[in-house]
Amino acid sequence: MNSLIHTGLIMGLSNHNLKGRLEMNKYFDTIVSKRDGDVCRACGSDNKIHAFHISSDLPNGGYVVENGILLCGDCRNKAKDGILTSDYLYSLIDSSKDAALAAYKKPKPIV
Repeated sequence: MNSLIHTGLIMGLSNHNLKGRLEMNKYFDTIVSKRDGDVCRACGSDNKIHAFHISSDLPNGGYVVENGILLCGDCRNKAKDGILTSDYLYSLIDSSKDAALAAYKKPKPIV
């Protein structure tokens, strides 16, 4: 799993079927939670946290760690309402939309 986190790619899962999407979502949650220490990166809360896709318009749903951040429900709502901007959220994880797109485009390792 560490090599997948290192490359930023979640490999070997199909985004075209429900089972694949559920597996991809679970794995995305796992790697983002591991990186973010199981707390909301915006406020530090550990209550009702979930992995959030900062940009929803990346290829294949943006399932790269460079596009994910753990947020509590309140901060997630603020992000959806634009109060917490995507630039701000990316800054919390030392990433950017360009970095997330680049991670998606990296050569895919054989898994």
